[in-house]
Amino acid sequence: MQILISGISSSMGHHPLTCTIALTQPRCASFPWKTSNGKATANICPCSRNRFATAGHASPLSPHTVAAFRPMRSFLKTLSWLLLAALLGWAATKVPWSATWATLRRFPVSTLLGLIALNVLILWLFALRWWWLLRVAGHPVPWGHLTAYRVAAFSVSYFTPGSQFGGEPLQVWALWRQENVPTATALASVGLDKLLELVGNFGFLLVGAAALAHLGLLSPAMRRSLPLGAGGLALLTVLYLVVVCRGVSPLQRLSSHLPRFLRRAAHHGAAAEATAASLCRRRPALALIGLALALPTWVALWGEYALMTHGLGMHLTFAQTLVLMTAARLAFLLPLLPGGLGALEAGLVLTLGTLGYGPSYGLALALIIRLRDLTVGAVGLFIAHRLGVQTLGSPPPPSSPQKTNTSEVPMKVKVQRMVCARIPTQEGTFQLCLYHNNKDQKEHLALVVGDVAGEGVLVRIHSECFTGDVLGSRRCDCGEQLHLAMQHIAEKGRGVVVYLRQEGRGIGLLEKLKAYNLQDQGYDTVEANLALGHQADEREYDVGVAILRDLGVQSVRLLTNNPKKIESLEALGMPVVERVPVVATIHDDNRAYLETKARRMHHLLDMGSLTLHAQEKPTDES
Repeated sequence: MQILISGISSSMGHHPLTCTIALTQPRCASFPWKTSNGKATANICPCSRNRFATAGHASPLSPHTVAAFRPMRSFLKTLSWLLLAALLGWAATKVPWSATWATLRRFPVSTLLGLIALNVLILWLFALRWWWLLRVAGHPVPWGHLTAYRVAAFSVSYFTPGSQFGGEPLQVWALWRQENVPTATALASVGLDKLLELVGNFGFLLVGAAALAHLGLLSPAMRRSLPLGAGGLALLTVLYLVVVCRGVSPLQRLSSHLPRFLRRAAHHGAAAEATAASLCRRRPALALIGLALALPTWVALWGEYALMTHGLGMHLTFAQTLVLMTAARLAFLLPLLPGGLGALEAGLVLTLGTLGYGPSYGLALALIIRLRDLTVGAVGLFIAHRLGVQTLGSPPPPSSPQKTNTSEVPMKVKVQRMVCARIPTQEGTFQLCLYHNNKDQKEHLALVVGDVAGEGVLVRIHSECFTGDVLGSRRCDCGEQLHLAMQHIAEKGRGVVVYLRQEGRGIGLLEKLKAYNLQDQGYDTVEANLALGHQADEREYDVGVAILRDLGVQSVRLLTNNPKKIESLEALGMPVVERVPVVATIHDDNRAYLETKARRMHHLLDMGSLTLHAQEKPTDES
């Protein structure tokens, strides 16, 4: 990976540095650093040559491999067209066209045109809350795109049993695939939107139950069970929202009890919960605002039913229209047949019968609703089909490489010392040894002082931090910890600094810079990693332990504040006989970063004992 540093502004002036070759800049992030002539702010961008010129995505495939898959893509496209035609044909057979046409002829033209316009408005309003949630999350997506994705998701939900669910995975996939939204953020936005939608639906059923009771249309048993059922489901949904917004992750707690094949899904869900919690902290009234944003949709839906019944010659009061909407909503909640088939017709006929209208009115209204839903569903199927065709024709969005969990796939890590050389530094003189290994293609390092064979060796296992170690970024304390460890080991005359190439706690520089940008929007360092679909800490220490064994180290006095690192080394068979704290400087640029490490990652930091320098403006952590 090449690095591009641009726009370094300081008291010395503006100094643009660029790569020596023309490269793309997938992500950039700004951070403060300190120079001998004053403070500076830099933009840092990882550069990559392996990019598609048209799509802007990294391609892991060679041109020959891509060409080999072209016949398969053509076959899948043809098959998808055939499936689309078959599904639309099946839907068309479910419409009694003659009866529908006779019903539509009863509509005044002005009413029919008004109904069409109102439905377009309703489709547009359906994406309002989702659009707002993505803007709060820092990933604005055009409203028109979201409307199209909602229509496509509706088609999946409508043509499958249980029409309340089914299309949500398509919404998440469309955000990730078409809009390059991180998986956790996509899951959080769709999940919050669906939860708030469920609260609104159950709340509406409570209002509808009150209207039914007011008109005397409920039996004594239903008068108790319907409000209790709707209220109970609404309460459960609200409780889950409250728990998640308070930072508790039920899926994270549940994941350890799940079978291994479900843990990955639970991990993605936990990342979405963490992202949702971050959104709630940034917008404390998020749930209330989200529910309020649904009010225009409910008003438009009431207007649609009022317009449909008026066009059929019915004259219903406000409460009677609510009752009719409640009957239709209950039909779609039944997970029996796609689109509430049969339940909708029966519910409308029975409800209008109790209001004094014959069965023909209920069937006519059901036909109009069915035609509307099938029309929207057909458009949604076409959109979903087009999304699939685009996927077959273009590469996926860039993502971080998948890490191998060594606890699940045991592997004997072997290292080979390639060369050592004397390196004099400000802290002292070290032997710098470079290692190759059989696990990854990275060149890990060891800075050695004295004869380190034996027990109780002073050791620092340090993970690479380009911004902190090389540029002196003040967003973190990594660079200072490295030099403090080198100084301590040099003073003792015996010890090792193992320098592992696992930038950004194992997620890489590209993803780390994306995390910086999220932190500038209010995420903390853990939330940013989770929002990008990573774990809070993805580092592994098996290569580091193998290097220590190659050097003859039998047990260590570990320079660290991280209890997880101690546990990892001991689990790998390297005894830790003592933890030696690394006391770095705290200032306004890294205060939030250190507080997050202490609070959320349980690092052994005494914030009161750290040296305090409060002279810079606040900047979030790395």
